[in-house]
Amino acid sequence: AVAVNWDVVEFILRPLYGAAWTQAFSVQCGDEIQCNRDGIPVGISLGSAGVKPAGVLPPHLFDLPLLHLDLDGSAVHGAVPPDIARAGLLETFTCRGCTQLGGVLPTQLRLMPSLRNLVLTGTRVRGHLPALPLGVETVVLADNHFLGRVPVQWAALRALHTLDVSNNELVGEVPYGV
Repeated sequence: AVAVNWDVVEFILRPLYGAAWTQAFSVQCGDEIQCNRDGIPVGISLGSAGVKPAGVLPPHLFDLPLLHLDLDGSAVHGAVPPDIARAGLLETFTCRGCTQLGGVLPTQLRLMPSLRNLVLTGTRVRGHLPALPLGVETVVLADNHFLGRVPVQWAALRALHTLDVSNNELVGEVPYGV
């Protein structure tokens, strides 16, 4: 089994909480940090703590072997960093109601072969819809500030079964096959 250096996990997460860190949550497997049977963190639910994180997403967060990253309801701000592509195992990335998350989605999302579920709703994310990995199954990007058209390349997303890009500034028809 691989040993977890919890000091490193704390170092990565602490900036998100600032002075509220001590009351936020303990750095161990539990509700906020989901671990596999070997005790390795594979999921983080930052919005589930009593104190909501409000910092910028630290680039080193994506060095953890995460399968799931849930920021729902958090007050994280800034943009989704290009470093997200380093999270090669990440299957689910959600941020519902993250009203301070902005910027544009990084083009590096397409380089994440394990990404299956991308859910960002009620954010300030803007720009054009990005290219996505071919295995993506769920894309919910409603209530944001995307503009332009749904990419014609999305017709190649054969595993896609849920798509919601409503309440954006999109124009035109959804391409055939999407």
